[in-house]
Amino acid sequence: MEITIGSTNVEISEANFEAFRSGLLDAYMMTLREDGITTISDFLRKVSKVLDGDGLDEDVAVEIASQLEADKLGLHVFFRCLPFNDQPLMFLMNNPKLDSNPSDFQKQDVQIPDNVEVYDLDERYPDTSAMAAATANYLSTTLDGKWGDYSERVIRNICSATSGIDIWEIGLESYFQAGLARDYEKGEGNGVTPTKGFFKDFYYTNLYKIPTVDGREVFDSIESLAEETIHLEIELADPDVVFVAGVPAWEFVYNDETLDVSPHESTSADLEEMENAHGRLFKSTERYFVPLYHPASHRNFRQAEQVRNLNSTLEKLVDDGVL
Repeated sequence: MEITIGSTNVEISEANFEAFRSGLLDAYMMTLREDGITTISDFLRKVSKVLDGDGLDEDVAVEIASQLEADKLGLHVFFRCLPFNDQPLMFLMNNPKLDSNPSDFQKQDVQIPDNVEVYDLDERYPDTSAMAAATANYLSTTLDGKWGDYSERVIRNICSATSGIDIWEIGLESYFQAGLARDYEKGEGNGVTPTKGFFKDFYYTNLYKIPTVDGREVFDSIESLAEETIHLEIELADPDVVFVAGVPAWEFVYNDETLDVSPHESTSADLEEMENAHGRLFKSTERYFVPLYHPASHRNFRQAEQVRNLNSTLEKLVDDGVL
């Protein structure tokens, strides 16, 4: 797959998933350079301007950048990817955002605030497997922590339908390997095993592979890059079902002509709106899609009709032999 970024053509391999991910990293780095972003300082200065003082002051951004650059880290620390193991299900969200950093980046006298998340990949760059491992460990603590309620209400139901496993009985910490992940962030152990628990069942990804801010695009060319490459990512991952969480990701999927999704059952409701779409079944020519509220949404899974929609969809997928 060839993509033109500015005056440069980038080749992204379709041979296998790891080659694709490595090429995608290169494409993102090149896109940032086209937008004049060449260092961590450039990145965080731009983000602080978008936030306009709401959570990341420019002086703090400069100090954080100096810490990271002193460790000889590059822009690759903002690229997000997760383990791919030919999972039957995909969990697609919009972006990694800039939140919740590992505790080992609380350095010197300046505490990196909660809206900056980075991983010390050091000499392992551009090893996207190492990036995937680091991201998986962070995600595990999130799904067992601030998103624990969502895991109980939504992911638990999906797992019960697909594998007959009640992750609540197993325990969220065990299913997400959250204890191992927390140890990893402290510099202890090897972290999660990507062939067990959540990462055995779901390939988790985002439409955008570098952080955006509150859903707002920070860098001019990233949107087109993300939208051009997500089709190949879905094709290579080849899941039976894509669970699409959050309004921005669902709006993209619903309106994308290449994916061309349509509701399994007709309705007069506006299905671009998440309050109408949550839990309903959609189909493209090759796979199924199920929109879901974002884990951070206070409305997620509160309405009885939304609960029924998702349960009905899961039952249908099981009855049809998809799950």
